[in-house]
Parts: sequence; structure tokens; C-alpha cells
Amino acid sequence: MQNVPKFGVSMTFKTVLLVFFLIVYPSFSSPFYLFLGGTNIIPTGKFKEINKTSLGFNISFQERSFCNLWYGFRIDVSRLDSLESVPINTNYFDSYLLFSPEIRYVFLLSEKNKYDDTFYLFLQGLLHFSSITRRQEIDESNLGVGASLGTGIGFCFKLFKTCWAVEIDGKYSAPNSILKSKQRPSLTNYNFSLTLGVNL
Repeated sequence: MQNVPKFGVSMTFKTVLLVFFLIVYPSFSSPFYLFLGGTNIIPTGKFKEINKTSLGFNISFQERSFCNLWYGFRIDVSRLDSLESVPINTNYFDSYLLFSPEIRYVFLLSEKNKYDDTFYLFLQGLLHFSSITRRQEIDESNLGVGASLGTGIGFCFKLFKTCWAVEIDGKYSAPNSILKSKQRPSLTNYNFSLTLGVNL
């Protein structure tokens, strides 16, 4: 019986906090952006010997309160297809999932202090926590830790009284270069993305 009041107080506090957040939050200029887009994964090295280029999607969250230094995280998801030339029973890689903390250095291509109608270039670095599975399970870990470096260009604009951004970026990714199973090759690839973001 003593647990009920504690639960009620906790839920009441959370409700009040949520209402306060919804009322007060819109009055501030938010530095947070949410992005969603498509991804083109081009395998290299050992990876390209059994898998071909595949399409997927990504979602990312960015914090932009600093003028030239943005950070956040990104999630990449894709189904992987085998090459037509590989033998039928080849145990190719069939799914690709990355969770990646990200940091960017941004160059504004304008003298404006605001991002409205402004192009920008950026350099990006990501730390990957990856899970890349094979078609058939074998005695090796799917998990890996790696990193990537890349660059891109974006454009910020205002529409329906809301700030938006569209970005094109490309990076060289080694999702299991730091930590991987001893039986698994380094699954390097080029990753190209087109994304659309909205200011929260």
C-alpha cells in the first residue's frame, strides 16, 4: 500500500513537468534538429567481395547551440544484398545497424549570424557501435566498434514559420575497425546520405 502514494507523486510530478515544458519550451529558440534521410552504402575491401551497394535510411539528432561545433548522434539501418556473382551458398552479410555519436566542425558560407537561407560546409567524425549480421548465423560476434570521417554540405531555410535544413554528406566508414571478432573482416564502406531536418 505504501508504494501507491509514491507512484502517484512521481506521476504527478512528471505530468506537471511535461505541461511546463510544453508551455515554456516554444518561447525559446531551440538549438535541436531532428533529421531523417536515405543512405547509400558502398562496400570496399573484403566487404565488396560478397556484398553489393545497398540502400537504407538514417535518423539523427543534432545540438547546434555552438556556432561552429555541432554534436549529436545518428542511427543507420540497411538491408545488405549479395553480389549476383557469388556462389549460391555464400554466407553474405544481410543487415547493417550503426549507432554513432557524432561531432562536426561547421563553416558558414555567409556572413549572417543566423542560419536562415544559409549554406554551410562541415567536417564530421563519428564513433560507431555496430551490428552487422550474416544471412546464416555462425560462431562470431556481430558487434563491433569503429569510426568514420567525412564531409558534407547543408542548406538552412525557413518554411511555415519553422527552420529546416537539407544536407548531403559522404564519409569513409570502418564500423568494426577498433573492436571486432577475430574471424570477421573489417567491413569498410563509403556512406552517402541525403537528409532533411527540422528544428524542434
